[in-house]
Amino acid sequence: MACLELGSATVLPIAQKAGVNRTTAYDLLEDLQIRGLVSYRELRGRRYYRCNDPRKFQQMVEQQQKTVEATLPELLALYKPSKEKPAVRFYEDKEEIALIYKDLLKASQIDAYGNFTKAEQYFPDFPKYVEQQLRRGIKVRDLVMRDGTSDHLKSLYNAPKQELRFLPEHLSIETDTIIFGDSVAMISYGETVHGLVIESKAIAETQRKVFEELWKSSEA
Repeated sequence: MACLELGSATVLPIAQKAGVNRTTAYDLLEDLQIRGLVSYRELRGRRYYRCNDPRKFQQMVEQQQKTVEATLPELLALYKPSKEKPAVRFYEDKEEIALIYKDLLKASQIDAYGNFTKAEQYFPDFPKYVEQQLRRGIKVRDLVMRDGTSDHLKSLYNAPKQELRFLPEHLSIETDTIIFGDSVAMISYGETVHGLVIESKAIAETQRKVFEELWKSSEA
């Protein structure tokens, strides 16, 4: 716009008109020259810049539009896989882990394998959570290590919609893996408690296959 208004001018008046410093003006004018929007002529050792026909700008934009339209199918093809990238949320303390269990109360179906005793050590109210989950009529299949907590809660499961089975004795599990919808929650009860929720249909389907194999080899 400064070049158009000034007609033919050196860098300093263009920079002042455009409200930029002289060095920036040089860089911008060089870029506009490469794009074919600005040209210059030298007179007595000084460069005088002027804008080319403004219709050149229109032609440039139209060409860019054609380029975008021509490459858009390829760009979309590259973009689609990014939608399949799993979304991962991390949880770092007991308060945040409690949010995972709270969200699970909204699920319609849950398949899980884990360790009730470990969960109760960190969350004394964990049995109450399980009771609440079952009372809501959520379809549940739990695979757990046999312990006092699981024995106590087994009578609350209403088969065939809600079932609890015991993992083989040789399996010692320190984490909970919970599959619901297209998501998988994994909660570790080690020296510190932490967890993550992965939203991925492919990962959820893979975990369900693992769960089914464990389910077949577990004791009712």
